[in-house]
Amino acid sequence: MSREFKQTFFTSLLVVLLVVSNLIGLKLTNFLDLTISVDFLTYPFTFLCTLLIINLSGKRSAYQAILVSALIQIFIVISYTLAVSLGNQTLIPDSAIYVNELFKVHELNILASLVAFLTSHYVLIYIYDNFKRYGRELYGVVIGLLGALFLNSTIYLVITLNSYDT
Repeated sequence: MSREFKQTFFTSLLVVLLVVSNLIGLKLTNFLDLTISVDFLTYPFTFLCTLLIINLSGKRSAYQAILVSALIQIFIVISYTLAVSLGNQTLIPDSAIYVNELFKVHELNILASLVAFLTSHYVLIYIYDNFKRYGRELYGVVIGLLGALFLNSTIYLVITLNSYDT
């Protein structure tokens, strides 16, 4: 497989993982006696895709892939918001409530996710690239991933928790 094909594949996978993570992010589950979002199954793979793109095509391509992912996510949210705002014209009115509840999107959560996504992935690239220059790629992967995951979680929690009235 060519380098361009691999880059396109991992960029597409990054986009899909981001979209899926945001769609399933509202579903909660219990894991080790903690209530967490189900997107913990998919979201970490976005970091792996970013690292693979860096190694395949360089830092600039990784920045572009992250930007493309964010722009596609914004387009999807705008399209979805417009579709939901059109109202429901179902023949079975009772089911409309369940469909709307199933596909309920909180725009603030998506915005928080995008800010966290952009920031954490840019930090990951910066940390990884600096360690890679000194031949310490493994340290760059570990420290970059831990830092990016921590930063992503912190930004997301700060934005979303401050938005709810207590």
